[in-house]
Order: sequence, then structure tokens, then C-alpha cells
Amino acid sequence: MKRMRVNNASDDDMKNGKGFFIELDGESVANTQYDAGKEKAVIIFPGAGYTCEMPMLYYAAKMMMHHGYSVFAMRYPESLELSNAERLGDYAAEAYGKISSMGYGKVDLIGKSVGTLAMSGLLSSGKIRSRTKAAWLTPLLTNGYFLRNTGSGGDLLRSLFITGDADPHFDKKGLEEVSAGGYSMVVHGGDHSLEIAGDWRASLGVLVNVLSRIERFFDE
Repeated sequence: MKRMRVNNASDDDMKNGKGFFIELDGESVANTQYDAGKEKAVIIFPGAGYTCEMPMLYYAAKMMMHHGYSVFAMRYPESLELSNAERLGDYAAEAYGKISSMGYGKVDLIGKSVGTLAMSGLLSSGKIRSRTKAAWLTPLLTNGYFLRNTGSGGDLLRSLFITGDADPHFDKKGLEEVSAGGYSMVVHGGDHSLEIAGDWRASLGVLVNVLSRIERFFDE
């Protein structure tokens, strides 16, 4: 097994992000780039209300930087209707194409909720490199567009799907469909934020377990 290269990234690295701009339909969107190396990058597509500054994605970014990944923490255009899967895909494809042109040996993906819809649209664009790794957090398993596009990506992506069985978007059959040939993790009692309602200690345990699973996945 090839081990992930560990970087000496410090806590200050998360305070020293720089602007990274993507344009869609004439609207320029300021995202954030955290540099931790030139060999590999990860793009993080957040949810509608679950931003890259919230716990699961914030610590995922720190973990990936620790392992030598430069991180691109994305935001969405204010004018973009987040239920419009095709336009989300267009935006994701613009970001992926620009970052891929920057000379990284590999560009991997992490998405949360609506971010998984953006990743699904990116997959359908035909621009994605083969052997890309993708972690899909609380995917929209009841969304037909998501299922149609994501289920066809097995030849291009190595995927890990993580969801909770208390998430309103959870669907066992849909999870089995998209994760065929990949990996999946279901958090018992986990809601759409991958938290356990009314139990902050258990929620912290889920945070650690999910991040550890993501770390192992990208280390394989």
C-alpha cells in the first residue's frame, strides 16, 4: 500500500488561504485555496448550508493538507439555483478544469450534500481524469439526476459514500446502486449533518470515525 505523504502543515495554514476565482455566466466567485504542495490537490464542494468552514469539511481540509494535498474550498455563485444540477455541474467542471491545468499530478474530490450533486454533474461532463478518488458525504440518494450520473462513474472514479440512516436523503437501494464496486459507510442514527440528534458526545465520535474512514480511503 502506498502511504500518503505527510506534510508539516501547521494550524496557521488554515488561516493563510488565498483567493481562487471561478467565473460562471459572468459572475466571479471567490473560493479559497490552501497550498500544501504541488503534487496533488483536493476540491471540496460544500452543501447548501453546510459550508467548508463547518466541522466535517473544515477538519477534512486540515487532514488532507496534513497528507500533502493543496485544498480548494469552494463556494457557489449567489445567482446559482442549487437545485439546478446541470448548472452545478457546469460550475464544478469549470473549477475542476482550472485546477487540473495548474500542474497537479492528481486532483481528488470531496463533496457534501449539494456538493455531491455538483460532483455528479462534473462526472457527466466527461472532463474528469481517470482514477480520481471521490468521497461523497451525505449524497442525495433520492435525487434521480444524481443516481443516473453517479451510477455510471465506476470506471473513472474510486468512490467512498458516507451517509446516515436518519438522513432524509438516505435510501438503501440508491446507496447500493451508486456504491457498487466502491465503498460505503452508514452512520446509525446519523442525520444530514452526520450528527446524532440530542447527543453531542456521540456526534463528536461520528466526526472522528468519518474523518478516519476518509483518511484511510485516500491512503489506499
